Amino acid sequence: MIVYTIIVLLLTVGYVLLFIFYLTGWFLLPEYVRRADTATTKVSVVIAARNEALNIGALLQDITLQTYPSHLTEIMVVDDFSTDDTAAIVSSFSKRNVKLLRLQDQILEDQFHGSFKKKALEAGITATSGELIITTDADCRMGKDWLATLADFYEKEQCHMVVAPVSFTNEVSVFEKLQSLDFLGMIGITAATLQFNFPVMCNGANLAFRRRSFEAVNGYDGINKVTSGDDVLLMQKIALRWKSSIHFLKNRDAMVTTFAMPELESFIQQRIRWTSKSKHYVDWRINANLLWVYLFNLSIVFTTLMCFFNSTYFFLLAFQLALKMTVEIAFLSGVTAFFNRRKLMRLFLPAQLFHIIYLVVIGTMGNSMKFKWKGRRQ
Repeated sequence: MIVYTIIVLLLTVGYVLLFIFYLTGWFLLPEYVRRADTATTKVSVVIAARNEALNIGALLQDITLQTYPSHLTEIMVVDDFSTDDTAAIVSSFSKRNVKLLRLQDQILEDQFHGSFKKKALEAGITATSGELIITTDADCRMGKDWLATLADFYEKEQCHMVVAPVSFTNEVSVFEKLQSLDFLGMIGITAATLQFNFPVMCNGANLAFRRRSFEAVNGYDGINKVTSGDDVLLMQKIALRWKSSIHFLKNRDAMVTTFAMPELESFIQQRIRWTSKSKHYVDWRINANLLWVYLFNLSIVFTTLMCFFNSTYFFLLAFQLALKMTVEIAFLSGVTAFFNRRKLMRLFLPAQLFHIIYLVVIGTMGNSMKFKWKGRRQ
C-alpha cells in the first residue's frame, strides 16, 4: 500500500502543478482588442467538405456576410467526394465569391491511400493566392467580424500561425453539455500553453497560417498518411522552426461554433480519431503531459476499486478528487466566463465522472483501435 500511495501522491501533485500551469497561462493571456479596420492582408478561407449539405449553406452565408473587404477575401470549398447536394449548394454561392473545387478531379478515390482531408485542404490552398490561409469546417458558424479580427491580429503580431477559439453551440442533451464543458477546457489549455510558447493543441475549425510558412515546411508532407492531424501535426511542423510565433487569439469575435456529438458512438469515434494522432507528435513533452493526465485518471479508477477491499483507500481517493476538483474549478470558471458559458459549470460534478471514465477508456483505445470518419473506415 505504501508504494502505491506514494505513486498516487506523485501523480496527484504533478496533475495539480500541471493545472496551475494552465491556470497561470490562461489568466496571463490578455484578451485581444481589435484595432481600427486597417487590415490589408489578402486571406484565403479553405474548407474541406464531405456530405455537408445540411451545414455548408449556413457556413457560406456567414462567410459571405463578413465585414472584411470582399476584394481581400477568397473562399474556396473543396468537395471531398460528397454523395449528397454539398457541391450543388456551394455552386449556388458562385456569384458571392465562393469557388468550388472537386477532389475527384484531383485524385481517384479508390486508389488514394493518404488523408483525404489533408489532400482536400492542400488542393484548396494550391488553388488560392491569399497571404493568410484560414481553415474552418463545413459545420461551423461565425460572427460577421471573424475574418477582420483574424486578419488584424495576424498583422499586429506578425506571427506564423494564429490559433483561434472554438466552442460548441445549441446543445440539447446533458451529454452534449458535458462535451461542451470538456471541450472548453481543451480550448483553454490550448490558449494557456501557447501563452508559454508550448504548442500542445489547436483546432482546424479555426486556424490561420502564413502561406509562406506552410510552403516552407512543405505543407502536409510527412504527415499526409495520418488520417487526422491536419491542425496539430501542421502546427508542430511550424513549431519546429518558429515555436515562439504561434499565438492564440483570445477574442470572442474570432470564435467559431460547431456541434457536439449527438450520441455516444459518434463521440467515441471522434475522440479515438483525436487521440490517434498522438503517436505522431514530435515533441516528447506533449506525450509526457498526456501520459501524466492519463495515469492520474487511471489511478483514480484503481483507487476507487481498491476502496471496496480496504476502506483506508477512501482517504486517498478523497485527497485525489479534492485536489483535482479544486484546480479544475478554478481553471474552468475562468474559461467558461470568457466564452459566456458559466451555466455549464452547473454540470461540473457529473462532468468529473464523465471526464475520468472517457479519458481512461479513450486513452486506452485511441492508439490501438481503428475508427470511422466521414463514412470511411480508417
